[in-house]
Amino acid sequence: MIALSKDVKDYSDYIQHMSTLSGSLSLLSGFTFTTTTILLTLLPEPSLFLAQAALFLLIFLFSSLGFLIKWTVKASLSHCRNLPKIESANVFNLLFFLSDILFDVVILIMFLLFNLFSLTVASAVVQAFFVILSYFFIWKPVFELRKKPSSQ
Repeated sequence: MIALSKDVKDYSDYIQHMSTLSGSLSLLSGFTFTTTTILLTLLPEPSLFLAQAALFLLIFLFSSLGFLIKWTVKASLSHCRNLPKIESANVFNLLFFLSDILFDVVILIMFLLFNLFSLTVASAVVQAFFVILSYFFIWKPVFELRKKPSSQ
C-alpha cells in the first residue's frame, strides 16, 4: 500500500466508482446495440414508421450511452496522478477519435443495407451531434491532458 502525503488528494475511490459506472454503461450500450441489430433483422417490415421510430429511439439511447461512457473515462483520467505523456500523441489521438466515429458509422451502414434512408439520415444527424459534443467536451480536453507531463 502506498502512503500518500497529507498534501496529495486520494481520488482512488472516485476513479473506482467511475470505472464501475463506465462498465455498467458499457453493458447497457452493448445491450442497446444488440437489441437494435436483432430488431432490424427480425422485424417483418422495418420500413414501417413505428419500427423506424423504435430503432431511432434505440440509436439515440446508444449514442447517449456512448457519450456517457467517454465522459466517465475522461473524468477518471483527469484525476490520475501518474499519467504518462504519450510521445506520439497526435497519431494516437487521431486513431482513437477516428475509431470512435467509425463505430457509430456501423449503425448507419446497417440501416442503409435495409434501405432505411430516412432513418439513416435522422440517425446520422443525431450521431453527428454526439460526435461534436464528444470532440469539444471529451476528446479535446483529453488530447490536451495527454500532451502534458504528469504532475506528481
